[in-house]
Amino acid sequence: MRPEIEPTVAVELSLPKSVLRRLDALAEQTGKDRNGVIVRLVEASKPLALAYTVGPVHEEFRRRGYQGAEIDQWAEEEVKAHREGR
Repeated sequence: MRPEIEPTVAVELSLPKSVLRRLDALAEQTGKDRNGVIVRLVEASKPLALAYTVGPVHEEFRRRGYQGAEIDQWAEEEVKAHREGR
């Protein structure tokens, strides 16, 4: 079903005033109302699954041909660099 002909459901939200101000600012910037901004944000959201998050890293390892020991070495170097950057 297309969104513009789907039945709608009213939802009540409890938002801090600061969030409501940001929502209104987004609405003004985009020329939408609050509902339109929320719908756009939800439709544009991506799943928060671990596989979605680390998938690009795994793909890069495969592309580079990294094996287990090489991945371990890379991870150790990254942790070391992060700790030294503190």
